[in-house]
Amino acid sequence: MSAGPAPTWRCSACDTYNDAGARACAVCETPRPDAAPAPAPASTIGSDDEYPLPWGANFLLGCGCLLLAAVVALITLVVLLILN
Repeated sequence: MSAGPAPTWRCSACDTYNDAGARACAVCETPRPDAAPAPAPASTIGSDDEYPLPWGANFLLGCGCLLLAAVVALITLVVLLILN
């Protein structure tokens, strides 16, 4: 026994019949008129994602003291090589 045809909605822009669960037309991607708008993305102002670092950089630069220590060690090495 069949439950009948699946519920659909008709696109107002191109007259295509779409699945009931579709939020936009499968052909022209016009949003479904009665669909709730997609939630707005959370603000990323001031977050680490605003200026993403390359892969691995967060690990290497996660502690500012690591970067500072590396720079000081490099400068010390260069100075020692020049003086010798």
